[in-house]
Amino acid sequence: MMNRLILTIYLVCLFIVLLLLASSFRPTQVAIGSLENIDGIPFPLVANQPLVTEKLAHTDLYLKHSRLARSLSLTITFTPMAITALDIGVRENSFWLSYNKVNICCSSEELANPSTPVTKTIAIPITDKLADQDGSLDLMFFATNPTNQTTEDEGVNDRTKWLLNELSIVSHPAVPDLASMRDYLRSTLTRERAL
Repeated sequence: MMNRLILTIYLVCLFIVLLLLASSFRPTQVAIGSLENIDGIPFPLVANQPLVTEKLAHTDLYLKHSRLARSLSLTITFTPMAITALDIGVRENSFWLSYNKVNICCSSEELANPSTPVTKTIAIPITDKLADQDGSLDLMFFATNPTNQTTEDEGVNDRTKWLLNELSIVSHPAVPDLASMRDYLRSTLTRERAL
């Protein structure tokens, strides 16, 4: 009788653990903070959509699960307006500009009509990305405008202009490579933090 009770408790506990593990392997929607410039000032809204007027735009991503063995699927709809290129990246280490940039715009067809919205979907593995103290990840947009090809902040001379129509991010389970696992363990064990 006692053995049967212990076995039942063990099986119930095992079932609960398996349910918890299974829930962490499902895709989950990622909460997105407000889109801001590098000084933390939100961009103005046009019809409830951020109008980006600087080369660098930043937002925080709030995950429901650890970044270990995860990948982000980003679907972005934007209107190019006055840019020639748009890259996106997630912060990799404590240096403030440590982003592996992924180009999402602009082909000659997309530039032919800059007032037409463009939709792109990309995947970014996040196991090796740097999490802030609150567990969020930093997402940065890097724009290049037609008058200047540098990616640094130009202050009041910046002629960058693009509209973020929609941004949707889903976190998916992913098998990390060995280098990503090494970076994850190093940053976790040393408690690496943003500078």
